[in-house]
Amino acid sequence: MRIPAFSILVMICLMGLYPLHTSAQLVEVNAWLDSTKIQIGQHVKLHLTVNKDSGVITAIGELRDSLKGKTELLGNPLTNSSRAGGREILSYIFNLTSFEPGMQEIPAIPVFIKYKDINDTLYSKPLFLEVYSPVVDTTLGIKDIKALVNTPITFREALPYIGIGTGTLLVAAFIYYLYKRFRKKKPLYVSPEKLLPAHVIAFRELDKLKDEKLWQSGKVKEYYVRLADIIRIYLENRFEITAMEYVTEETLKYFKKVNREDDVRIMLEELLYTADMVKFAKQDPLPSENQSNMNNAYLFIEKTKYEEIKSVEELVNENAAVVSNETKMIE
Repeated sequence: MRIPAFSILVMICLMGLYPLHTSAQLVEVNAWLDSTKIQIGQHVKLHLTVNKDSGVITAIGELRDSLKGKTELLGNPLTNSSRAGGREILSYIFNLTSFEPGMQEIPAIPVFIKYKDINDTLYSKPLFLEVYSPVVDTTLGIKDIKALVNTPITFREALPYIGIGTGTLLVAAFIYYLYKRFRKKKPLYVSPEKLLPAHVIAFRELDKLKDEKLWQSGKVKEYYVRLADIIRIYLENRFEITAMEYVTEETLKYFKKVNREDDVRIMLEELLYTADMVKFAKQDPLPSENQSNMNNAYLFIEKTKYEEIKSVEELVNENAAVVSNETKMIE
């Protein structure tokens, strides 16, 4: 049996309409404006709702790309979703404005649909917005712009600037403090130990080293390492020479700038070079040399220690104390 050509054409048209009809049942798209008339520069909200079955995946097109130059989209749309009657309702709110008077057309917004093997696109209906210019009463005279109102600044308004200014001053003072400390090569924190006179600390460490009897028990290298470190730390505390970071030659060069006494310099030179020979060349000095270097360390510190100049009153009081002690001894 032959099928008439007209019947075949009707069937093809129905097949072409099937996806649209199915999509319309699965998804409903509605759009409206809060107001169809605004003044130039005012805002109006465009509402778009997509009512769909839960199994349908939808996405809306970019309204900004569709708008013509006369209407502008402000920011991104606000979105919300809800459910009613087993269906999902997606809501979009666009904020629009225009700065050109006249009738503005807001084009249809595409809604892309995916459901199983169906891919389709639905469109909202196009909308029209009337934009009008403000009405000016030409019968009235031209008025000048109102002058600015001078209001006193409150403490709350000034508080942030006060805080910023105070913080800036504190930061600047701290940076200046760091700069001064850095130039003098002084640490930021000074322990109570550092407040003692340099020679007091050095004598105490020499006493400890002497009591440990290292070289007598065969630990000659450790003995000279400790002895040299005590002298170098004393130089740092007494003369601010970073001797712990310098080699012996550099240490002697900087010491010569602060003390030009030859006997003291020779004493320091012999002590440090002997320690270097023991540490690096594995030299084994005689016991008499070990004891001599310890004695020279005491003598070097004694000759270079800082002595505070005493006032006449302090000297008189010390002399009176000595006389009093001698009197008691005679009695």
